[in-house]
Amino acid sequence: MSVVDYKRMATGLLVSLPFLLLSVVNIPLGVASFIAVFALFYLKKFLYTSLLSLVFYIIAVMVFYGTAYSANPIMGLAYMAIAILLPLLIYGLDLKIAVDTYSQFISPTLGIGSLVLMFVPFPGPALGLGYAVASSIVSKREVFSNYWLPPLGFIIVYLTSALFTETPIGAGLNHTVLSMQDLLVYAGVTLPSRPLYMLALFGSFILAVLASFVIPKSLLIKREMHVRSMAVMTTGLAVHLASVIKPFSLQPHARVNVRNYMGVVKKFVSYLTHSRIVLALLISALAGLILSLPLGLWSLLALVVSGIGVLVGVYAAAYVSDLDTLKSLFSGILVDVPNEQELEQLFKENWLVLIGMDELKDRLIKASMAFEDIPGVRPIHGMLLYGPAGTGKTALGIGYAAWLGLNKGFNVFIVRAGRILRGGPFDAAHRLDLVFQLAEAYQPAVVYIDEIDALGRVRESPDAPTYLTTSVLLQDIDGIVSRYAKVLVIGTTNNKDVLDPALVRPGRLGDMLIYVAKPPKELVKKIIVGIAEQKKVTIPSDLLDKASETLETGADAESFVNCVALKEKLGLENELPECLQAVSTGLPAY
Repeated sequence: MSVVDYKRMATGLLVSLPFLLLSVVNIPLGVASFIAVFALFYLKKFLYTSLLSLVFYIIAVMVFYGTAYSANPIMGLAYMAIAILLPLLIYGLDLKIAVDTYSQFISPTLGIGSLVLMFVPFPGPALGLGYAVASSIVSKREVFSNYWLPPLGFIIVYLTSALFTETPIGAGLNHTVLSMQDLLVYAGVTLPSRPLYMLALFGSFILAVLASFVIPKSLLIKREMHVRSMAVMTTGLAVHLASVIKPFSLQPHARVNVRNYMGVVKKFVSYLTHSRIVLALLISALAGLILSLPLGLWSLLALVVSGIGVLVGVYAAAYVSDLDTLKSLFSGILVDVPNEQELEQLFKENWLVLIGMDELKDRLIKASMAFEDIPGVRPIHGMLLYGPAGTGKTALGIGYAAWLGLNKGFNVFIVRAGRILRGGPFDAAHRLDLVFQLAEAYQPAVVYIDEIDALGRVRESPDAPTYLTTSVLLQDIDGIVSRYAKVLVIGTTNNKDVLDPALVRPGRLGDMLIYVAKPPKELVKKIIVGIAEQKKVTIPSDLLDKASETLETGADAESFVNCVALKEKLGLENELPECLQAVSTGLPAY
């Protein structure tokens, strides 16, 4: 039975709202575009959502400018060229960046939605400015997209089209320009309207960009805000009321800890009233005033709806920072981004099953204190787990990364060297650099790289396949952007000697060099018994003693016990000794 994801549904509704409002002037187009955009968003097909949004916007332009084309084909084509080609260039660039960085973006859909609102009666254009700012805010959390593109597209397309087509937004701008001319005449200066149009256009753009710029990225990290438990409430309207009734409306039989819940509500309200967000609301509202009708009640409405866009952007940006969304945006070709459920699974399957490594585990847990903002202590940048094959390095590294994710709030990025190395050294270096950009944007973060020797070998010559990837590792591990950046790189290898010496010095992977040795014979027996208990397998005592003397590593022990478990399930107890043969000599045991 599938569970409804309310936070994704709420975000999808906010993102696709402009297309629903389009039904005010064209019901079939508005309803069809809203359903399609919302459905693709809910399915987490964010790249396709942006492409489809652009298609529906182009259809809207052709529908609404059809009258102008019929009356004057040349001017009609000019209107459509302005309204279609510019968004294609702007959002085509955004989508190309998404493809080049192996990621998906949500911001283009919000930006295209801001253009769709051009066709909705007032205060549609003012809300459109708000959505342009929202798109800009979201792009700041998407790492690779440009936060100044959405306001630029909005201002150029809206105001240029408005000046030519005399839409209500154009009338508002005309009123602003006439007022400016009156003030200049009063001051004894006479200027034609065209420079004032350009001044108003440029001023609106600057204000729209500024509204998103004043909000720092640190305010948009959803995991720190605990906004997950209040998914449906963030248009900024009736926040307290929505906070109180939400758990009962979605889970009417759930028991709610009122004290904890109201604590989260208080934190969320204080977040929305943060001085930077209030400043962004004021700036966005001022930009909306420029696009409003002549001063009066309608202008006040323009102020409000433009400011709402900032709240939409803040909420959508927080959604982008959520682990489940992060996994959808960046997982796959570039890195694996486990969500909370997957982190719990990794923790159980790697950290908890390790036997005989309590001292190493304790050492790693104490090392995490370096990320606690202790005065005079910089965060450790790197950690190298090395030693013979099969000793549990991978399980220890992944388990520790999962522990950091679950207990310290780290975002976990798992790098597969094989994926990074596809396409040649230049592509590999580019992908690896993108991983570190992603980690820097979502710090605190931990980047786990298994078999790091495939990426960081000794730089014998510039023509070596891993020369560029080694250079990227050297540059990015050493403090990323700041020496105090909270990004930890965990590498594992069976052959430390092939790594570039500069890579294993202190400040890089040499901050913590951990040798994972083969366990002694007495520990091997404990490992076999422990794994057998986990798998609920009974091993005959004579076979257990023999295995303890024969097997050398935890990987050998796990393979042996797994073989025994399978044969016991099949009723082949007489073949159990073959399991030991299989591990020690490679004979087929299955």
